[in-house]
Amino acid sequence: MSDSTGRTAGKLSKKPYPMRVFWDEADESWVAEVLDLPGCVGVGDTAQEALETAQGFIKAWIEDALDGGETVPTPSARPQASGRFLARIPRSIHGRLQQMAEEEGVSLNQLVVAILSEGVAVRQISTAVERITGTFERTVTAMKEVQTRGAERSVENPFEPQKTTEKAGAPLIQSVVYRRQVELTPEKDQWELRNVH
Repeated sequence: MSDSTGRTAGKLSKKPYPMRVFWDEADESWVAEVLDLPGCVGVGDTAQEALETAQGFIKAWIEDALDGGETVPTPSARPQASGRFLARIPRSIHGRLQQMAEEEGVSLNQLVVAILSEGVAVRQISTAVERITGTFERTVTAMKEVQTRGAERSVENPFEPQKTTEKAGAPLIQSVVYRRQVELTPEKDQWELRNVH
């Protein structure tokens, strides 16, 4: 890469490239995709981290494109929101909205703005709840697996395999503590002490 390519890439990377940020359920991470630069993607534990990672990759993407003799796309312009839009709705809904506005003592515009705001908030909350629920369910499943493994050995002597039908025998806390102290070796199929420190 030449100095001029680096300078050009530096200038271009400071332009406001639009990004789309979303939660990737499969990878359990946030993804920020630079819409105008195919394959320029940042990943992170938070949406902000994904955005910052993607922003850092923009310059490298542009440098590679320039070195390869490719044209670097300019950032696509997103139309500025005016705060006004026209929506065609059935007369029956229009009538009900007018009636609701009268009952509430507000203008039709104020009512529609309030309803739209509530709808957007509900959708955002619903998405967050789905994400949290998925994480919670995975955590509970993992905890049950740890507890089941803990119930398969004796609490008195965790280094000996236990022959019991009791599934929920050992408390979860004990399972976690013992799991860190011992390891099941597949070749011997016995519990052995490993790196207790």
